[in-house]
Amino acid sequence: MNINWIFFFAGILCSPCVSALSVAPLPEQLLRFSDTVGPTCTKVSSHFVDDPHYQPALKEHPVDIEKICACSKKIILSDERLIEQFSVENEELSRRLRSTELGSYLLLKTTSSIFECFYLEVNKSLLLFKF
Repeated sequence: MNINWIFFFAGILCSPCVSALSVAPLPEQLLRFSDTVGPTCTKVSSHFVDDPHYQPALKEHPVDIEKICACSKKIILSDERLIEQFSVENEELSRRLRSTELGSYLLLKTTSSIFECFYLEVNKSLLLFKF
């Protein structure tokens, strides 16, 4: 049986299932960009986590920087607007990446994803903190 027929029948039985199964692959250039988020995330997160002012509160339950960065990368890769912007031929993508609009969006999206994930991890540590 052809795989498309399987998706067709799955769609009849369970439309949410078929949307999860038929997701298009992410654009290669977006995947490459997301790989650059890790080092930036590590640097930004470490800046706060290693700060001596925060150490007493984080000593017993340290923040997991790898978890923060994986979370941040996941947010970048699930951004529908970025997927759309990166789903073009290389020449068009190069033109878009030179634009200040996409560059600004990438910078703010990366920063906000890091802080969003940092916030979640820090709050987990703070909930376990004992005075």
